[in-house]
Amino acid sequence: MLNCLHLYGRRLNLINHVDVGLSFALFLVGLAVYLMQWLALPPAIGRDAAELGLNAYDLLQENIFPFYVYHQFAPSPLIIYMQSFAVALFGYSIASLQVVTIVAGALAAPTTYWASRWLFEDQGTVLARRAGVIAALGLALSSFFASQSRRGDEPILLPVVAVVAVAFLWRGFRRGHKLDFVLAGLFVGLSQYAYIVARFFPVALALASAGAVLANHRLLAHWRGLIWAAASSVLVALPQWILFIAFPYTFVARVTVHYARPPGGSWIFDLPDPVTAFAAKLSNQLLTLCCYSNLRANLLTEKSLLPPIFVVGLVIGVVVVTMQRRDGHIFASLMMVLMFLPDLLTYEDMGDFAAIDHSRLVGGIPFIFVIAGLGTATIWARIENIRRLPSWIGNLVLALVLLSSLFRQWDFATQVRPQLLAQHGSSSITTQVVEYIGNQLDRPLLLPTRQYFPPQVAFLLAEHFPHRQAGSQHTLKHGEIVTAVVVDPERSMEDGFPEEWVLLRDKTVYFLPPMPESIEPLPGEETEIVGSDGAKLAKAFVARWQGEFPTYMPLDVPFTNHLNLVGFQSNDLEAGSPLELTLYWQPAQRLKRDVELFVQLYDRNRDKVVVNDHSWPLFGVFRIRAWQPEEIMPLSYSLPIPDDLPPGPYHLNVGIFDVIAHERVPLVTGRDTHLVKTFKIPLPKDDRLPDISTGINFGNIIELSGYSLTPVNGGLKLTLFWRALASPEIDYTSFVHIVDSDGKIVSQSDVEPLDGRYPTSIWSPKEVIVDERIVSSIPDGEYQIYIGWYWHQEDGWQRLSTVARGGMPATDHVLLDTIALP
Repeated sequence: MLNCLHLYGRRLNLINHVDVGLSFALFLVGLAVYLMQWLALPPAIGRDAAELGLNAYDLLQENIFPFYVYHQFAPSPLIIYMQSFAVALFGYSIASLQVVTIVAGALAAPTTYWASRWLFEDQGTVLARRAGVIAALGLALSSFFASQSRRGDEPILLPVVAVVAVAFLWRGFRRGHKLDFVLAGLFVGLSQYAYIVARFFPVALALASAGAVLANHRLLAHWRGLIWAAASSVLVALPQWILFIAFPYTFVARVTVHYARPPGGSWIFDLPDPVTAFAAKLSNQLLTLCCYSNLRANLLTEKSLLPPIFVVGLVIGVVVVTMQRRDGHIFASLMMVLMFLPDLLTYEDMGDFAAIDHSRLVGGIPFIFVIAGLGTATIWARIENIRRLPSWIGNLVLALVLLSSLFRQWDFATQVRPQLLAQHGSSSITTQVVEYIGNQLDRPLLLPTRQYFPPQVAFLLAEHFPHRQAGSQHTLKHGEIVTAVVVDPERSMEDGFPEEWVLLRDKTVYFLPPMPESIEPLPGEETEIVGSDGAKLAKAFVARWQGEFPTYMPLDVPFTNHLNLVGFQSNDLEAGSPLELTLYWQPAQRLKRDVELFVQLYDRNRDKVVVNDHSWPLFGVFRIRAWQPEEIMPLSYSLPIPDDLPPGPYHLNVGIFDVIAHERVPLVTGRDTHLVKTFKIPLPKDDRLPDISTGINFGNIIELSGYSLTPVNGGLKLTLFWRALASPEIDYTSFVHIVDSDGKIVSQSDVEPLDGRYPTSIWSPKEVIVDERIVSSIPDGEYQIYIGWYWHQEDGWQRLSTVARGGMPATDHVLLDTIALP
């Protein structure tokens, strides 16, 4: 033990009891402030935190370990492991997720103290301690930092990990111990698993260290320690960097347009005027820090992130850095600037490129307070050096720091908290409805599937229903009594009910396919679910189960990742009405990688994409890696169809997208999509009648019921009235040949019906198709008009013959009429 302490500190007094006591006290202050703000608000959980909770859920229930990055939503894995431990101890609750980030946020205060302690040690222990205490108090009493800590999501981990790395690095610079550099490198490597902004942290650290070396060349004497730091960081981060090198897309998985959700950020260099966007964002950052808050996810107050005393301290600190240019000064100021670049170089709001992202600011906030602490401690020292003033007067600086920070806590209690209470309505509804469900476990419960998909609901329900699987016809018996919970307090029995449900019973969530009229509410068995404030939250209906599991068209479409498409069902395609379809998937084995599924509806020539649904299965709440082999999972879609969709064929294609490799997963046949079905929008009824009636039967498939001839300038307009006698299986091409007296074709028109927009393969029996043809460039004279049909084969083309009748032999070209032009 003594040897370890000797290695780490050379002497025990290097780890001074004062420093340890201050660190512990600062941690308790931060923890108390963050907990008080957390307890002052009703239980609430955001979408990002709930998604992380589902990761912990999958780790604990399905043994899915997110060692690199979680393939869905691309969070980093460090917080998932930490929250998994908390969930294992405290259960699937909001507190389990948020206690991790609250403790992490509180730890940022003492670690910032230690970073300042070693950064400014060359100016004396007293100033270094004062700067550290002021910076740490600023963080511990910061309403902004408290708001980030209680969210339960990953950005708050970066500050504490980054500041610990800086503290060890500068302890190594000051003491020259190899262990300090190794520990600094370990935390740099660990930061890569904390948050995507940490991708930039090693770069910022290297540049800031280079600036410190330029300010003090004697730091180069520790080059061996820097090599140890680099080696240890590479060792820790290597597994993730192997992923980045193998699949470069994952390096910026949240800083690019993503198919499954809104963009996680895009580079400002993609904008037409990136310089203007950069300048606007920089201006907003400075205003947010020093004047008034301009954050997208704000504290609901217009006050700046820094209290006034810290704004003054920041300005003085920058002056001190500029004038003295000490190594620690240069390093801290460069880290302050560089850690704000991730927000400066990216944008999320397409309507406001200059909007600031609070989560990308968090990593740079401790270094802002470090410089502000330096400036404030310098003021304190200068006041003490004024002989005319009593010695205790300098302590007023610390008192002013405390009062200014405590005023922000008063502002939170009187201004921010009431607004947050008003805004937490939807989250409060979620928690209270889930609490109601947890108290109704004596009979099967039904919840509309769309109301289960929000990750907040799925995570909180895991406490009572930790298992998930596909439903089957044996899951729920016909006539069984159930309770249907609908988060719509105004709904009545007469309004009807959703067609798609999840069944909650026996600690399991069952995903059921859509079934119309599946429940029959029992009269008088309707209950209003009321919140703690008396507001109506939802309704519960006691009902009899009447659902019949649908029959679907069986398919056998295996993909190379061992996921098979085994069934399909849908309604008919109609302009202006949603296309309701269900795909049935079955994994042949446990899948090793999460994938997105896409459904695309194209016109015949793929010129127009009508629908392009690219999403995680079940919106990520039951990830595909957790599906059991041989289990058939129904996935339903409601695809919006435009009102002005023109008549013609539309092809529904289905495929799988590997987000990590950023490519489509091929079928075993080698294709990257499967054509599930060809739909059609039928032609509107045409009331026109032909001038001349016929009845020419082509192969008992198509009949020409009549036609009209109209000479036009330099040609002939021919209107053909076709009637389908059957459903043609292939696409035929019709021809019109204008033949002179020598049997020579002088003009012709070979095209599929309606210029290819309405091919024969989508014709329905008895359907009438009126096809207008213009045959141009016909010289004056007498001509015969021949018509017919043909189709293409591999070795050429084949004509469709007529059916012999009334002594007329079959033929593959029919003399329609004779005409003289002009």
